[in-house]
Amino acid sequence: MNSRTVTCPQYISKIAYFSLLWIFQCMYVSSYYNYYVLTTILFGLTCTSLWYWGDNQNNTVRYIDIIFATTTLGIKSYIAITDFAIIYKYVWFISLSVSVLSYWMNYIFVEYTIFAKYNNLYINYDRLSHTQYTYHSMTEYSPDIIRMYYISTYIHMFFIHFLPTVSFSLCVIMTNGL
Repeated sequence: MNSRTVTCPQYISKIAYFSLLWIFQCMYVSSYYNYYVLTTILFGLTCTSLWYWGDNQNNTVRYIDIIFATTTLGIKSYIAITDFAIIYKYVWFISLSVSVLSYWMNYIFVEYTIFAKYNNLYINYDRLSHTQYTYHSMTEYSPDIIRMYYISTYIHMFFIHFLPTVSFSLCVIMTNGL
């Protein structure tokens, strides 16, 4: 494990398995409307996400998962630009913007909470610094850090897993009809 990465405890991050349902529904809608490249990338994202949630200490898998997630959002945005009715283009890009903003805010929330909690870490207000972070075992986490990880996981699941998949699927269905 890279000692500079803040990692959610495994038993908390496994809650994200529930969000596979949303990815599967997006795969179904994408396949139904003949977006086979997107369906394939979503399948790859599902595999890398399962792989990462099974071992969230592995940064290589994390980066592969991030690449698949970013590629998925790029393909969805391309489809939105080329195929969606104008109103649904706005819906998709507003949804995407909310997801990106919430991802960034959630990341800052987690990093700030971790850095503020442990005395051997410091906060550089220009940029959160990872240079002195050391990994802490679960026995060292306080209840408020555990609570923060639960909150962060639920925020991540809603804004990163649910919102983009469901809003994209609804935009596809509304643009193309049933």
